[in-house]
Amino acid sequence: MPKIRDYWKRAGFAQKVALSLPVLLVMLGLGIVVANLVGMAMWQIEKARIEAAGETFDFAKNLPPSVPAEDNFCATPALLGLRFEENGNPRGRLENLLQWSSGDVRDYLKNWKYPAMN
Repeated sequence: MPKIRDYWKRAGFAQKVALSLPVLLVMLGLGIVVANLVGMAMWQIEKARIEAAGETFDFAKNLPPSVPAEDNFCATPALLGLRFEENGNPRGRLENLLQWSSGDVRDYLKNWKYPAMN
């Protein structure tokens, strides 16, 4: 039975690469898996410690309250029709932008008061 050492000596460069590359990739993959498992365990411990201190990771609970329409500048009539679709493309009515030259928007902006600062 031929020894692995004898085969390795007779093998050319391409054969050595073809044999070594899968071994190196498996070792790299195992290293990544172990690092991810250790990181996941450490995150679970840290997350439990932070939640025990009273913090929350719920995104909806960390949002500020919505701004009332009378204090919201983006609720002006000219900007109300401007929206973004779910894919991020803007859609809106051009007439809303053209209303800036109309009298009703100018009257609205003239009567608009800055929100009170607390």
